[in-house]
Amino acid sequence: MNPGPVTSSPMIIMILVLSLSFKLLIYAFNKKLGRKIESSTLLATAQDAIGDVLTTSVVIMGLVLSQYTTLPLDGFIGVLIALYIIFSGLRLSLETINPILGEKPEKELADKIKKKILSYENIYGVHDLQIHNYGPAKTMATIDVEVPYDMNLVELHNLIDKIERHIREDLNISLVIHMDPINNTDERYLEVKKTVGEIALGIPHILSFHDFRYTGHSEDELIILEVVVDSRNTTEKDRTEIRKELERRLRSRFKTARIMITVDLDVAIL
Repeated sequence: MNPGPVTSSPMIIMILVLSLSFKLLIYAFNKKLGRKIESSTLLATAQDAIGDVLTTSVVIMGLVLSQYTTLPLDGFIGVLIALYIIFSGLRLSLETINPILGEKPEKELADKIKKKILSYENIYGVHDLQIHNYGPAKTMATIDVEVPYDMNLVELHNLIDKIERHIREDLNISLVIHMDPINNTDERYLEVKKTVGEIALGIPHILSFHDFRYTGHSEDELIILEVVVDSRNTTEKDRTEIRKELERRLRSRFKTARIMITVDLDVAIL
């Protein structure tokens, strides 16, 4: 390799500055429009444009400074710009992938969905809300809804259809509802649910519980529930110990019952 001296002319500098100006306009336009319509594609285009601006700026800087020093300044700065472009690409990839795979929804939007669903008769509660964003025009969500166990199936189906349709019309979200039948009239069921809830919520890092099931009598008792655990302040080992501790406490209280516990993370906001 035989590197030679870097040479330039005012015409080259002027063309590069003009190119840089156009790229700045493209960056500003795509960033403003991308934020307005929440388009990750336009934001990625804006990020690409600002990368070109930085690259062109390095070239101009190298051409100017090369007249005063023999150090390969453009090469050193070029390495820094390359690292910035790699970092930006990884960040944009994560920002694009997370909404598609499903991420914890914004509290304001979650509260709107919850309030809307709970406004209907025969809806006892909601949980496990997850939202998947496929761009500004396509948002899908899933949620579990607690309903009466003895409600007529046709009436229940019509109610769920109506809720899904109204959420789509009012919030522009394609919602899929999973029904959880709940017995809110049996005294024994309510008594056991209350006791299990007190035991579960008495264990650190358990935030809530849902999908509670209680069937049978005496030696045929079966208790099923899912507990939501704080994901930020626990490890996988901690969650295993939490499940074992909860099972131990429940077995101490319900000695003959079979107990099935599932641990959920707080990736959903409800």
